Amino acid sequence: MRLSTPVRLLATYGSALLVLALCALTYQAVQRSRASTAAVTRTHEVIIRLETTLSDVRDAETGQRGFLLTGEERYLEPYRSGTQRFGRDLERLRELTSENPAQQRRIDALSRVGSEKMAFMAEVVRVRAERGMEPALPLLRTGRGKVLMDQVRRIVAEMRAEEERILRAQRREETRRRAMVIWVLVGGGLLASGLALLISVLFARHARAQQAAAGELEDVNRLLQERASQLEMQSGQLRRRAVEEAALSEVARSLTTTFEVEEVLRRIADGALTATQARAAFVERVDDERTLVQVVAGAGDGVPPLGTCVPYAGSLAEDVLERDEPEWIADLTQEGRAIAPAIEEACGRCAALVVPLISEQDALGALVLLQETGHPPFRQDEIARARTLADLAALALRRVILYSEAERRRAALEESERRFRLLVDSVQDYAIVMLDPDGRVASWNQGAERIKGYTAAEVVGSPLSIFYPEEEAEHAATHLRLAASEGRFEEDGWRVKKDGTRFWAHVVINAIRDERDELLGFVDVAGDLTDRHRAELARETYLQQERRARAEADAANRAKSQFLATMSHEIRTPINAILGYSDLLDMEMKGPLTPGQREQVERIQKSSQHLLGLVNDVLDLSKVEAGEMSVDARPAPLRATARAALELVEPQAAAKGITLSDVSECGPHVRFVGDEDRVRQILLNLLSNAVKFTEPGGSVTIRCGVVRHAPEEARLHGPGPWTLMEVADTGVGIPPDQQVRVFEPFTQVEGGYTRRQGGTGLGLAISRHLARLMGGDLVVASTPNEGSRFTLWLPATGESVSAEPADVLRWPDRAGEVAGLGEVGRIVAEGADELVQTLAARLREDPRIPGVRDLDRAQLEDHISTFLLDIGKSLVTLDEGGGEPALMRDGSDIQRLISEHHGDQRRRLEWTADALRAEFALLRETVEAHVRRETPARTADNVDTALAILGRLLDRAEQIALRGWGKGLGMGDGGGPEPCARGE
Repeated sequence: MRLSTPVRLLATYGSALLVLALCALTYQAVQRSRASTAAVTRTHEVIIRLETTLSDVRDAETGQRGFLLTGEERYLEPYRSGTQRFGRDLERLRELTSENPAQQRRIDALSRVGSEKMAFMAEVVRVRAERGMEPALPLLRTGRGKVLMDQVRRIVAEMRAEEERILRAQRREETRRRAMVIWVLVGGGLLASGLALLISVLFARHARAQQAAAGELEDVNRLLQERASQLEMQSGQLRRRAVEEAALSEVARSLTTTFEVEEVLRRIADGALTATQARAAFVERVDDERTLVQVVAGAGDGVPPLGTCVPYAGSLAEDVLERDEPEWIADLTQEGRAIAPAIEEACGRCAALVVPLISEQDALGALVLLQETGHPPFRQDEIARARTLADLAALALRRVILYSEAERRRAALEESERRFRLLVDSVQDYAIVMLDPDGRVASWNQGAERIKGYTAAEVVGSPLSIFYPEEEAEHAATHLRLAASEGRFEEDGWRVKKDGTRFWAHVVINAIRDERDELLGFVDVAGDLTDRHRAELARETYLQQERRARAEADAANRAKSQFLATMSHEIRTPINAILGYSDLLDMEMKGPLTPGQREQVERIQKSSQHLLGLVNDVLDLSKVEAGEMSVDARPAPLRATARAALELVEPQAAAKGITLSDVSECGPHVRFVGDEDRVRQILLNLLSNAVKFTEPGGSVTIRCGVVRHAPEEARLHGPGPWTLMEVADTGVGIPPDQQVRVFEPFTQVEGGYTRRQGGTGLGLAISRHLARLMGGDLVVASTPNEGSRFTLWLPATGESVSAEPADVLRWPDRAGEVAGLGEVGRIVAEGADELVQTLAARLREDPRIPGVRDLDRAQLEDHISTFLLDIGKSLVTLDEGGGEPALMRDGSDIQRLISEHHGDQRRRLEWTADALRAEFALLRETVEAHVRRETPARTADNVDTALAILGRLLDRAEQIALRGWGKGLGMGDGGGPEPCARGE
């Protein structure tokens, strides 16, 4: 049987046409599948961009609140960057959803509400910058910002829900198209196989019938077999590509389901092996400064060790990131790349396809696909899939990074809001009342409840006039009209409490308006100034009495000083005569002396010398108090001066059996600036006292040195450096309540007629006055029955600077490593209320603080509870953060603000600087006693260093409070001298 020409043509070319048709159908199905994948990717980007837009508004709100709280410009950085990014992110959303009219309408609504929110925040920032925190707080309490933020969140949630609905539909369509591709491939393969079999049978029958045409038939049969093999190979390639496309789609889906960076990187490496024919794959990450590249994830055989780091310059990622194009490297060992040794050790000689990971111009790293050396380069479709995978990976990494940043910002915002609420809730000195446009009470704070006596439930909805005296009730409406027309009304006047009693108030009423200048209501801020008003009424009387008393005291003081100077001079003349005559007797000018007479003459001489020394001390004191004492200010050798004083006391120490030693750390180059004779006089007095009050067998030590920064207990002025001369003994010591009084004239630790040691008690008073005249100070540290340490501080010359001595207290290099730091912080924070109650009770019993018994609880306790709570939290933060000081930045700002306001409040209560210092001394004692009592027995031995750090925080708070006290009097930072103790 011979086949006709049409049949042969149909058999020959029909199969080819059928194969081509199958290829076309397969190609169309694959393209539709890729389009579905692209749509899924775009929808994911819309969802991520929605989160970024919401994060922009949160960042702006965080910056606004930080600036509102602290007033510092650096808190406006997130506010400005969030405002700028908001517009760009909206435009990108508009581009991505251009084919969705419903989403476009929502974007218009989001743009409008977001603009209103930004305008509101701008108004808050402007009011805070121009008028301060108190006028700006009412803007927040209107709730306008929260309403707008809720609208932004609602619109974003609606858009996200719409995109997630679209995403689900796209995934269903994508699944359907993948199934269609598989069916086309399977059906086409079966059809092609059947057709090939049919043609083979036909040609076999034709061969048996037509022996003459056997050769031609064999050629045709061979051709058909080759075509069938090609068809089978093409069918296998199509199936493999379909599998790879499906794998790529699965990787894209999996990348959207995790928010962990490590998991995203692992899925990228695994997906690269599935979507390509690579032997191994790994991911390189580039740091933000583009200095280092690190292997962070890998899959397959031959991946370099995870964590391998190489310089960015010359790395695999450098070229592809700079060009934004993939690169094929035929043999890594011949390239000289920094990572080549690690790859060679792991997989031998390898080729590599390097694909950049770039998202929105941010270079994230590179995806590296490894293959054996000599292997053909990757096909274009494999490179395209690798590039698509890299784009998906970069987008996923970007999403995870944005999510992590958003979480961090959210946590920071919550912490900031917590601190803000804590600070606002602690304000009890002022009544803050929100009024509606009709002048009725809308909200009520704790300060208002404390001052006016009403609870919020009792007063909300009442007119403002209920707080005015009955005869002035009509003035309330007038004041509101003035505030509405001028924006602000302020006066001092009488107001009425719930119980009918009156109090003198300082009142400020601010009108609150929106961006359209419509009146939203008023903020009424009132402070109870009754005590100040009464004090001012009595002040004039007291002031005149004080002037008269001061004039009388000055006159008496001048008369006393003149009397002392005169009497000292008059007494010295006969004493000198007594000394002269006793010297003549001692020289036997009038004849020889018997042993008994010589003993009496020696007693006369010693008594006269002692009396002359006392007279000289009194004369020095009178000169100091009269302002007639002068000292030199010249450089002098420190150690030589100290040695000279030491030599004068050595006989006295030897006679008493006391060990006298010099352990000075300074060399001959160390020089102080002062009066060398007066310094020797001070040291001689300190050494003599040390020997006098040390029992036989004890020791006295002198040490000199130089430091850049002196401790805070030494009241020094200037930047330093400073010299120190320290005299320490093992004597009787000084009780704590006597350590301040020993520097007062005519004061000794042992009083009465039964004291064991003589003297007038003028030496230390004169020594401190001389030290301060030379720009230095004299301080003491002592423990009863253990000894005392007196330290003389004087200015040092520039060339005298050396390292600080080891015993100068400094912050530890790693405060987080201090044992018990976090435990002490928790004890202080949890016991803040108990500590305040204990401190208040001690303050009311302290005679150094006049008028304290007449203060109410709120005035006396002020903001101390909030201050202690924040200090405790700061110590816990420092401990948990490993000693990183940046973590305490917010707490330091709050402590500084509270301390300064506390000092100003004490000044308004007519407290002196000494009274403020006494309060902080009681605070230190109360806190330390509480911590030691509450510290668990197992950690009691580790608490001293933690208490020292806590003490430094309290010392800093005291200095800030004193500055706040001084500012109210035109002192300190206000342009005058710092407050100092009386008598200095």
